[in-house]
Formats: sequence, C-alpha cells, structure tokens
Amino acid sequence: MKEPRAIMLDTGPLVALINHDDSRHDLCERTLQKLKGVASVYTVTSVFAEAFSLLPSNSRIVDSLFGLLSAIDCKLVTLEPMDLVRAYELMRKYADLPMDFADCEIHIAAEKLSVDTIFTLDRRDFAIYRPKHVGNFRIIPE
Repeated sequence: MKEPRAIMLDTGPLVALINHDDSRHDLCERTLQKLKGVASVYTVTSVFAEAFSLLPSNSRIVDSLFGLLSAIDCKLVTLEPMDLVRAYELMRKYADLPMDFADCEIHIAAEKLSVDTIFTLDRRDFAIYRPKHVGNFRIIPE
C-alpha cells in the first residue's frame, strides 16, 4: 500500500517509541522509519498530556519526548474555540466507546488538515470513527 503523505500521531506509538521495553517499540520504530522523509507528522496537545501521564516523570523522559518530536519534525495542531462544537458532537456520537478528548482532538485536526492516516495502537476506536473528509481512517501500523 502507498505510504501516506501526512499522518496524525496518537499517544500509543509515542509512548512505545520512548519506552524501549514496550512490546510494540520495534513495530513503531519500523513504522516511523518508513514514514521518514515521506509523510508530514502532526499531533495535538492532548497527546502530549497523555504521554506525560503514562511515562515516568523525569528529565530523561522529557528530553526523549521532545527530542523525538523534534527529530521527526512533528507539527502541533491546536484547536480553535469554534472546534469545541465539533468536539461536543463527536464525544456525544461516540459516547458508548467512550471517545476520549485526545482521540477527539486528533479526529478534528485530521478533518481540518484532510489527513486520513492515524499512527495509533488504538485500532478498535479509530476503526469505528467516521471523519467528514473520508469514509474511514487508515490506521498504521497495519
């Protein structure tokens, strides 16, 4: 399958890439290597918050996280106040999952940028979400 031109980065791969003991570290590393120089990488503020809550709190982790995001030239997408209406719609629509705010923010950012590929380990939820700009998200790693 053709490599994507842009991806949204979710928390799971970010944590796995930082934590070398994570069972999915190598898979995420291989996926990231395929994307280097091919795809623009985007993420959202909530992903930072989740990653910092899941990883140990120390200066090495902070350095690793920001170093990784810099190395892959990850661009931060922020929501505008008007995007909260869309956030409300999505979180109500997917309340039975439930959709957390990080997933919601990724979904909205992907719609705004017309990104159809999500780099996530959360296949179950992102396979259910239906963005406005495409029928469904492409999820990597496949």
